[in-house]
Formats: sequence, C-alpha cells, structure tokens
Amino acid sequence: MDLGQVTGSGTCEFMGLNDQSRSVILSLLTDPDDQASFLDVQASMGVAVALDDPELVGAMVGGNSVLYLTTAKGLYSVQTMVNDTTPAEQLPLSIAVLKQWLTL
Repeated sequence: MDLGQVTGSGTCEFMGLNDQSRSVILSLLTDPDDQASFLDVQASMGVAVALDDPELVGAMVGGNSVLYLTTAKGLYSVQTMVNDTTPAEQLPLSIAVLKQWLTL
C-alpha cells in the first residue's frame, strides 16, 4: 500500500502501490455531525447487520460491506478492497484491520 491520503473528515485512503484500484479506507469520526452523516449514508445503503464477533461487540456491517464500530473515542470504519473478490468477501480482512487498529 502507498502512503495514505486524506479523503474526507477523519478519513484516510490507502491505495495500492502498483494497482490504484486496490484500497483500504479507514475513518475515525469524532464529530457528532460527521457520525450522523456517516450513519445516514449507511442507512441509505440498506439494513446494517450486527457482526458476530466477541472481540468487536457492537460492530456493524453496512449494506456496502463497510465495517463500523462506535466507541468512546468515536466511530471507526474500515472498508477493504485489496483483491479481486467483492467487498463482502473481504470482510474478514476489514475485521482483522479493525482489531489491529483498536489495539494501537
């Protein structure tokens, strides 16, 4: 992955070094208005479902396969698109990224 680029409030996108169509998008939204906007967009994408993972209690998966979790620090979101499978099939990668991120 190349160096990350800020693409929005609290959001950074890491593009593939050799293939710019590959990316990992990370967001930490601390502003309540940004969080509300994010949740509105997620609601427009379809019904979010709870992730069944005891290490990420309260995490949700949006209709566009974005993984997100609200904590005391803010709303974290991860979307991984680094191979030829669908974002839904890459959800385990997003889960691994979020788990690692929360330990930092």
